[in-house]
Amino acid sequence: MQPWHFTTWLDLADHWQSLIAGVFALIAAAFAVVGTATIERRKAKAEVEGVRSSLAVECRILLARAYGAHKLLGGLARQGTPITARQVESLAGMPKLTVFPMVADKIGLLREIAMDVVAFYGVVEVVVAKANELQRYRTPDEISPPVISGLSAGFLMACVAGLPLLSNMKTGVAAVDIKDAELIKLIQEARA
Repeated sequence: MQPWHFTTWLDLADHWQSLIAGVFALIAAAFAVVGTATIERRKAKAEVEGVRSSLAVECRILLARAYGAHKLLGGLARQGTPITARQVESLAGMPKLTVFPMVADKIGLLREIAMDVVAFYGVVEVVVAKANELQRYRTPDEISPPVISGLSAGFLMACVAGLPLLSNMKTGVAAVDIKDAELIKLIQEARA
């Protein structure tokens, strides 16, 4: 067996074909890994944005409703007439949560606002539970104004807990951002 010597490019390719094929396979694998990683990053980013956008819609609805309940219950407490649990139920009703339960396992993806989201939904849940408890109040047809004032303050606490969400979940849509700014101002004025 004689040692190989370069004679032509074709002879070189023929003699080193396994090495050349291996190098091409390595390059192709590298492209595949980089391409797959890029696709996965885009999918993860899209999922986070989907969770953020869906929660933003539900939070805006809940915040507006909580502020409305705060105002209505505050007015009811100042009215001076007997207050029934049915009145409170009609004024303090909140929409059923649909987004939060569906994405609860993905809240951590929101990183910097995850705690704000959980805190807001936690306060809303407690206040709604307190409003529902009034059905079993010792005198459900004569609830005292201080109890209603406390419930009104609870809804305001829910609003205050939701303020960071409005600030951190901007839509980029001018009309929505203007409404958010108005709601933030109303909540801050009510808190003061």
